[in-house]
Amino acid sequence: MLHYDKIDLEIINALEEDGRIPYAVVAKKVGLTSTAIGQRVRKMIDEGLILGFGAHLDRKKLGITIQAIISLKLNFSKIDTFYEVLRDFDEVENCYRVTGEDCIIMKVNLRDNSHLLEFINRISVYGFTKSNIIIEQIV
Repeated sequence: MLHYDKIDLEIINALEEDGRIPYAVVAKKVGLTSTAIGQRVRKMIDEGLILGFGAHLDRKKLGITIQAIISLKLNFSKIDTFYEVLRDFDEVENCYRVTGEDCIIMKVNLRDNSHLLEFINRISVYGFTKSNIIIEQIV
């Protein structure tokens, strides 16, 4: 297991808040040079701690008006097929295999109610679904 010090964790926190934050700003926060920050970030990337940098999107500008959590009680005879076709579902932001009554939990992005219905119809062939529309993100 790799070990990271307090400064590495401060760098990680700064990058999680804003993946595009200039290294000079991070350097001022932690008391190092921009070059040292760049070297530490490169090391964390090379070691596989930092996997990438993302963007926060305004989904409404992309036509996404509904986000939902959909659980799927998967028919295990169809698990391999489901895993293969899952890659074709552009609506799925995250998908998790979980313990408990439901086997799969997905966070999906949808245009409207008819898109939600169409998506549920497509995945229902793999098992029983339950859907919950997200009305507010708290954290």
